[in-house]
Formats: sequence, structure tokens, C-alpha cells
Amino acid sequence: MPRGRILDKEAISQSRKLSLLSNDMGRLIYTWLLAHLDREGRFSADPSIIKGNVFPRIKNMTLKKIDNCLLEMSQVKLIILYKADGDKYLQFTKFKEYQVHFDREAPSKIPAPNKENIVNSGVSPIKSDLVPFTKHNLTKHNIIYSANSIELSLSKLLFEKIKERNPDHKEPDLQEWAYDIDLMIRIDKRDPEVIKKIIIWCQQEEFWQNNILSTSKLRKQYDQLFLLNKNQKTGSSDLKSKAYKCYRSMNYGACFSNYQANDKTCQVCKSERINWQK
Repeated sequence: MPRGRILDKEAISQSRKLSLLSNDMGRLIYTWLLAHLDREGRFSADPSIIKGNVFPRIKNMTLKKIDNCLLEMSQVKLIILYKADGDKYLQFTKFKEYQVHFDREAPSKIPAPNKENIVNSGVSPIKSDLVPFTKHNLTKHNIIYSANSIELSLSKLLFEKIKERNPDHKEPDLQEWAYDIDLMIRIDKRDPEVIKKIIIWCQQEEFWQNNILSTSKLRKQYDQLFLLNKNQKTGSSDLKSKAYKCYRSMNYGACFSNYQANDKTCQVCKSERINWQK
């Protein structure tokens, strides 16, 4: 391994991905790590090893801060995080585009990343003791949700329910769908378990199953869906039998909620019975 690496001014100063990092500590770790990478752009991703080799004299560079910054760099695709033989490693993306003279170096002793050992880091916005992700700097373009994240799982659930009715339905960008679920949980404060129930319920309803075909539409209509679902669960046997429905014209279609025979106003949209039909 050489004593240093090329620090390309355009690759660093004009890097969009580096600008997406939420703090300068992440940018410092990225640039200081460059000098320690092997010929394949790899190094240990163990915070204690990085601390001892890259920042031995920086007292406030804690293991937790290093770990958080690595996760954030992985989210914006500056590095790949992976595990091999029980150890954690990282590999810089596009490393060889800016480095030269690899023929003079010994082969890498670190295993290469592959589909089986890559660590997906975008389960949720990183909770860090540094400058955190906020609604202002977190967008669907700088976060990746892992396969086992609740955001991606709920997105897949909706898509699977749609596919049950239409096998030819075009597969969406599930990462973008997951971002809408993320907003529902993080910004709208929705309970993931309730979101799951609403997804299953709306895809069983004749009217809503053809209107909720994306997570963005699910988020937009969530309050109405929640009330309609609650209305069905708490009503009498007449309510559950769907013998009567409110057809009040609304901006997304009809209210389409169930009501009991002795009701005088719709329990959901509060319209008078004159607007109703059997």
C-alpha cells in the first residue's frame, strides 16, 4: 500500500454526494480514509480500527460518530459497506477513476463485496449525535431503504396486493414508494401497524382498490381511509352488511361510507341523508 492517494480537487470539491452529507465530520472521514485504502479502494469498516489508524490523535472522533458517518456515506453511495468472514469492510465507489499505478501494489487482502454480503444501511434516517437528517436535507434521492426496513416492507405489501388483482401491473420504484411511507411514519406520525391494516383493507374495497395504486396516493387519502375503516369496524350489523352507502360527491369521488338504517347524517362526511342512496 502506498503512503498516500490522489485527492482529485474536482472529485472532492464538486462532488454532489459529498455535499449531501449532513456534516463536515463525514467529509473529513471520507477524505482522510483515502490515504489508507488498498489498491481496490477497500479498508476495514470497524470504527475502532478506523479510529486507531486514521484518527489516533483526534480525541473527539468517537466510535459512534465514525459509525454514523459511515452509514451516511453508504446511504449516499460514496462507499459500499459489507461483511466478510465476520468482519466489516468498506469499499470506495469509483475509486479507480481517480487513482493510478496499481501495478506497483500488492493484491488486496480484503475480500470483495458481493450481493450476499453488502450491508443495506437505509433502514431509516440516521439518528446521530452529529447534525441529523431533517425534512429539509433528507429527500428520496439521498436515502436508500434496506430490504428488511418497515418502509420498504409496507411498499412491497401494497404492490403485492395490487399484483394479486393485476399481474401485469408495472413494478414501481419501490425506493420512492418507501420514501412516502417514511414520511407517513416520520412526519405524519402514523403507526406502521395501522398503515399495514389500512393497506390490506383498502385493497379489498371495490372503490378504493382502484384508487390507491401508489404510496403517495395512500398518504394523501390516509385520513379518509382510516375513518372509513374505523367506521366499518365500530358499526352495527347493518353497517357491516354494507346495505346502505353514502354517495356524497367529493373531490376524490363518492364518500362511499356505510351507514345504519336509522342514521340521519353520514358518520364520516356528515352529509344529510338526502344525499344517500341504497
